[in-house]
Parts: sequence; structure tokens; C-alpha cells
Amino acid sequence: MSFVLTGRDLKASKLTWFFIGINVLLFLLLNVILDYFLHYQTVYFFAQNNMEIRSGVHIWSIFTSIFVHSDFMHLIFNMISLLLFGMMAEKYYTKFQWLIIYIGSGLLGSVASLILYPPFTIGLGASGAIYGLMAAVITYIPRNNLRLMIYGGIYVLLSLRPPTNFAHLFGMLAGFLIGLYIKRYPRNLTRRKKPKIRWRFSLWLATRRDRRFFRKEKRLAKKLNLDGEEHYPSTSALEQDPHINEINLLHKFHSRMNSSPTASFEQLARVLELGLPVLKEKLLVWNQKIPFDILNQSIKIVSIHQFNAALDEIFFAWEEKTSSQ
Repeated sequence: MSFVLTGRDLKASKLTWFFIGINVLLFLLLNVILDYFLHYQTVYFFAQNNMEIRSGVHIWSIFTSIFVHSDFMHLIFNMISLLLFGMMAEKYYTKFQWLIIYIGSGLLGSVASLILYPPFTIGLGASGAIYGLMAAVITYIPRNNLRLMIYGGIYVLLSLRPPTNFAHLFGMLAGFLIGLYIKRYPRNLTRRKKPKIRWRFSLWLATRRDRRFFRKEKRLAKKLNLDGEEHYPSTSALEQDPHINEINLLHKFHSRMNSSPTASFEQLARVLELGLPVLKEKLLVWNQKIPFDILNQSIKIVSIHQFNAALDEIFFAWEEKTSSQ
């Protein structure tokens, strides 16, 4: 499993850039523009004030405090960290899962600060949410990768040095637990587009063309009246049209890999009803457009979200091509 970030990851991390944009825009609005015109630090109206919240006032600031920062350096350090760990998290989690980790970690960090800090404490910043993203990424570090484990441990210890920041600590705890839950039950917190209608339409088109082929052969056999019997085609439309056959293989491949992110070549060969040499050739071709790792005698899906998105594009392109015909 690679923990190296590339330019492609930088371009694909749209959710990370979106939240960086929100934080920067709020900083400019609250800390610069309104502060200049109103001569009042408006940012602290949205910060978490423990005394006010315990009095039942500004309870919503538990949430808004995740998106505001006290000064420029506070913003810069947090946004650099958000860019780094946000990109890595988007590489291994879906957008919906990323959002749950970010918001959940930030909220737990705010609640922990409310409970464990004195009443006069004021808290703000995205640090708890960012620590949650970092901890969620740590759950994907392989156990045999000792170097990454040591680096991660040193970073955590340095970041949590006294005095203890409970927002950081509990934000990291929330991200770690959510990451473990997603890793163990990947489909429970997955919110994808619903492409089933599109796939059913693809299968309906394939079946429709198959029936038309059989009807044509049946009419021809009746017309010729060969041997006084109805003759049916020896091969189906799936064998006649390699494109339909390829799409149906991809549907089977998608269904199998969504049930489990890893599969051996023998298992895939049984599911797709292909020989091992043909299967390996197809996997090499598919891997050019569909993201999955080809190991020694098996394949593994790193990001089920990117895997489904790539297949979705292939199915949609084929439907458009079929509809135009």
C-alpha cells in the first residue's frame, strides 16, 4: 500500500480543497474584513465559549468553532496539515466517509474541551478534525511497515506533549475509531451514487439485443423451413458481440469485488467463467482504466469509491454508445 501523494491525488482531493476554501474565506471575512470595519473580533462570536455553552447560550458554537481560527499562523499551520492528511484520507475513504471523520472528530474534540476544560476557556480551530483525519489514515498503515508506525507514533507524541490539548486527543481518538469501523465494515458508512438503474438499463439493452438476435434467427429458420424444424442459433448474441460480452464480464467483476475487496485469480476465473491466461490478460487491460492492485496471485481494491466511479464511467459511456446506435 503506497502512502506517497502525487499530482493526481492533489487534483482529486476536491473535498479537502473545499474545506480549505471555507476556512480561508471565513478567516478573511471574520478576522480581516469585519474586524477592520466593526473594530470588534467577530471571530470569537463563533468560537466555543465554555461558560456561555454551559449557560445554554451559543450551543451551536460547538460546531462553528471547527471552522474559525484565531490568527494567521494558526490558520496556515492548520491548512497545511489539512491539505496533507485530507489528501491522504481522500485516497483511502469515500467523500461521505471523509466528511463523517472530519465532522465527527471535530465535534468530539469540541465536546471534550467543553467537559474537561475550565468554564472560562475559549476554543477554536480545525485541529481536532485534522487529527481525526490523521488517525483515520494511520489505520491503513500495514502492521509490518515498522518505519511508518514509528513515524506516526513520534508525530502523535510530539503533537500531544503537555499541556494536553483535549480537542486534539479526542479528535484523534474519534478519527481512529471511525477509521477502524469503516475498515472493518466498509459498506456501512458508504454513500455512493445509485447507479443500479444505469446498470439495469445496460443489462436490459444487452438482453433486448439478445432477444432480437434470437427472433431474427427464428424467423429465418421458419422461412427456410430447414428439415421442417425450427432452428435456433448455436451461439448467443453475447458471443456475437464482444462489446456486450465485455460489459457483462465487467458487471460480474464489479459485483464480486464489491462483496469483498480482495479476490484470488482462481475465484475470479470461476466467477467470470474464464481461463486463467485470458483472465490475466483482461485484468491487465482493465487495470489501465480501473484502479485496483494486481498482486502475486490475487487482486485488491484499495479505494472502493474510486473503483466504482471508474466502472460507472465505463458503463455510462457504453450506454451512450449503444443508445446512439
